[in-house]
Amino acid sequence: MPAHYSTLDLAACLWSFALFSLFALAPGYAAGWLADLLEFRKRTLVARIAISIPLSISLAPIMAYLAGRFVSATAVWVVFGAIWLVVLAIALRQLVRKVPRLALGRLPAAFPAILAGWLAAGLVMLIDWQIKDRLYYSVVSFDYELRTALVSSISRTGIPPANPLFFPGHLVPLSYHYFWLIPCSLVNQLGGSLVSARQAMIGGTLWCGLGLIAIIPLYLRFFHPAGAHRIARRSLIGIGLLAVTGLDVIPNLLRDLNGIPLPDPEWWNNFQVSSWVTSVLWVPHHTVAMISGLMAILILWNSNRANSAVQRAGWMLIAGLAMATCLGSSIYVGLIFGVALMIWTAILLFHRSNREAAFAVAVGCIALAAVARQILDLRGVAASGVSGGSILMFRVSDFVFTGLFRDWIGHSQIRLNLVNALLLPANYFLELGAFLMGGIWTLRRWSRSAGKMNRYQMATLTFAATSILICTFFRSSTIANNDLGPRGFLLGQFVLLLWMTDVVQQKRWISPGRRALLGALLLIGVVSSVHEIVVLRTYPIVSDLLQIPRSAWLSRDHNLGRRTYALREGYEKLQAALPESAIVQHNPNAVPGDLPWGLYGDRQAVADTPGCGVVFGGDPDSCADIQAQLKPIFNGESRWEDVVRACRNLAITAILVKDTDPAWADRQGWVWRQEPIVANPFMRAIPCYGGALPKFSYNGDSPGGRVFQRR
Repeated sequence: MPAHYSTLDLAACLWSFALFSLFALAPGYAAGWLADLLEFRKRTLVARIAISIPLSISLAPIMAYLAGRFVSATAVWVVFGAIWLVVLAIALRQLVRKVPRLALGRLPAAFPAILAGWLAAGLVMLIDWQIKDRLYYSVVSFDYELRTALVSSISRTGIPPANPLFFPGHLVPLSYHYFWLIPCSLVNQLGGSLVSARQAMIGGTLWCGLGLIAIIPLYLRFFHPAGAHRIARRSLIGIGLLAVTGLDVIPNLLRDLNGIPLPDPEWWNNFQVSSWVTSVLWVPHHTVAMISGLMAILILWNSNRANSAVQRAGWMLIAGLAMATCLGSSIYVGLIFGVALMIWTAILLFHRSNREAAFAVAVGCIALAAVARQILDLRGVAASGVSGGSILMFRVSDFVFTGLFRDWIGHSQIRLNLVNALLLPANYFLELGAFLMGGIWTLRRWSRSAGKMNRYQMATLTFAATSILICTFFRSSTIANNDLGPRGFLLGQFVLLLWMTDVVQQKRWISPGRRALLGALLLIGVVSSVHEIVVLRTYPIVSDLLQIPRSAWLSRDHNLGRRTYALREGYEKLQAALPESAIVQHNPNAVPGDLPWGLYGDRQAVADTPGCGVVFGGDPDSCADIQAQLKPIFNGESRWEDVVRACRNLAITAILVKDTDPAWADRQGWVWRQEPIVANPFMRAIPCYGGALPKFSYNGDSPGGRVFQRR
C-alpha cells in the first residue's frame, strides 16, 4: 500500500516539534534560572516559558556552533546534555520545595487558543498535501529546498558544513548564515529515520512562530514604559497585530482579475515588506535573527536589574551570545541590529549613561568574538556579488509603478533613484498600510507633547529609523534578490507593531475619522494576510488543475502533483539504497528545476543549478567544466561510456533523469537500457559507479516502480 505522505508528515512534524523543545525551550530555561535573568526565579511558570522560548532560540544556535566548530560534534551533545540535566535538576528542586510561584497564574483563554491556532495553521501550511496519487508542497518550499538541503548537509558533514549544491571533486565549505539550521540538524539527527531534514525544519519553524509570539509580551512588559499595567490586554492586541499586513490584497486582486495571479502575493512589488506570516513561514532563520537581536536589546535595556557584578557579567554573556546568533542566522538582520546598537550606544554616551554604554560595548565585543570565524567564512560571498565586491549598494527602494516612467528613466541610475524616491510614500502606504498610519500618528503625538522624548521613545525611534533608512536607500548585491530590504526591515516592523499596540490600546486621542480609517486599514491588512496564506497553500494545486499562467519553477504541464509524488517516493527509496556519502546528480539546467531534490533528496549533488550553487561556497571557475560534462548527459547527447566517464570524473554515484529531461525521450538510449536503482513513470535513477556504491540486487516491481535492495 503506497504511503500517505500527509499523514506521515503530520506525525513526523509533531514528533519534530516535541524534540525541538530540547533546543527551543530547555536552554533558555536553564540560562534564565542560573542568571536569574529578568528576575526569572520569581516569575510564574507562564512568564518563565515566555522568557525561555525566545531566549532558547537566541542561545541554542550559537552554543551548538561554538561547540561543533571549535571542539567536536560530540561536544555539541555534551553541552546540550548538561543543559537538560540542569533543567531536570531545577524541575526536581521545584517539586521538592513546592514553590507557589510555579503556578500558572491567571492566563486568559485566548492565549492557549492563539498558540494552538498557530501550530495548526503552521502544520497545514508546511506539510505536503496528498490527493490520491498527487502530492503538493506549499509555495514556501521554493525556499525550503535550499535550507532543507543545508540541514541535511549539517547532519552529514558537521560544523562547518559542506555546500550540498556543489562538489568539484571534493567537499566545499558552506558560505551561508546557517546558525538556525544547526538546531534543525540536531533534531534531524535525534529523530533518526522518523524525522527528515525537511520535517525537522518544519518543527523549527513552528517554534520560531512561538518565539515571535512570546517576544511581544516580553517587550510590552520589560521594555515599554507601561510595564505590567494591563499587560494581558496589551499583549493580546500586540499578538493580534501579527495577523495584519499592508494592503497587498488590492494590487493582487487586480492581477487576479486580469488572469495573472502570483504564487506569493508579496511578489507584486519590487520592494517587498513581508507580512509576519511570510517572515515566519518563508524565512524562519531571518525571523530567528530578529528574535535574537531583540533579546539582546531587552537584556541591555534591563541590565540595571542585575544585583551583582557576577550576575551582570552573566547577563552580558547571554546578551552577547544572543547577538551572535542574530549575526550568524542572518547577516542582513544582524547588520541592521549592529548599526542600531552602535547608534544607541553613542546616544547613551552622549547622555552620560556610561554604565549602560559599557554593557552595550561588551555585548558587541562578545558577539563579534563568537562569530569572527563565521564572518571570515562569509568573506567570499561579497566577492561573488553583482556589485563587484560589496554586499551592499546604494539604491532607493524599487516600486513596481516605477516602470511607468521607463522611457524617461532610460539607463540613468540617478533618474531611477529619483523616481523611486518620489514614489516612496505610495510604496510604503501599500506595503505597510495601518502600520504606516499608526507610526505617523505616534510621531505626531510625541512631537506635540511637552518636554523631551523619554528613553523608550528615543530608543524605538532610533531602532525604527536605522532599519527603515538603511533598507530604503541600500540593497544587498550578493544575489539578484534584495534580501536586505524585506529582512533588514524586520526591526522597523517590530517597532511599528509596538507603536500600533499603543494606538489601538489608547484610541481616545485619535479623531473619529482617523478611527474609521484605522479600522478599514486593519481589516484590509487582515484580509491581505488571509489571502496570502490561502494562495501560498493552494497555488500549486490550482496551477495543476486550472488554466492559469505556468510558473517555471513549478511545472510546465499539469502533472506537478503526480511528478512530486513520484519524485518524493523515488528520493526516499534512494536514501534507503545509497549511503550518506553518495552523490546523486539531477539535471542542473532543467526548467523547472528539481525542487524535490532539496526537499527530499538528502544527498550531495555535483551541481544543483546552472551556476552550480557557488554563491554558497566554491570556485566559480570550476563550474564551467562541470556543466560541460553534465549538459550532454541530460540533453541526450551522451553514450553510456560518456556517462560513466563523467561519473568517474565527478565522483557521481547515480544519475537521476526525469520525464522533463531531453534524454528521457530517447527510448533507445542509455536511460532505458541501463538497470535503474529506482524507477517510476516520472524518474529513473541509474547507478554509474562514480562514487562509493553498495551492491544491489533486483527486488522486482514495487507499487511505486522498480527498486534495488542492498544484499
